Amino acid sequence: METNTTGDKELLSVTVVDNQNLTGEDFIERVKRELKEHCGIDSCSFIKQYSIPMALPKLVNLQYDMLPSETRLTTNIFLAGDTQLNGSLNAAMISGERAALSILEIASNTISSKK
Repeated sequence: METNTTGDKELLSVTVVDNQNLTGEDFIERVKRELKEHCGIDSCSFIKQYSIPMALPKLVNLQYDMLPSETRLTTNIFLAGDTQLNGSLNAAMISGERAALSILEIASNTISSKK
């Protein structure tokens, strides 16, 4: 949804967990009404809707954290995302940070070894 609250270059992504069996225009109007009620957003335009059934991955080995070195798959491939730890946005951010730390560590060691 695009809002008119502070500028015309804003984009707001809304995630709806339970659509209350609403579809089409009824669903869009309900989201707009709730954005106004809960967020003070009273002017927005619907752009696109994606339906993602069963969005969480099935994971066997749930974890909260990992070592940066555990993100490295090959010399040049590092894995990140919620599937590396547990099905959550937090897990995705943590694994991304660990992958970045692994890359920085390797780059630092490469620079140190060339001196």
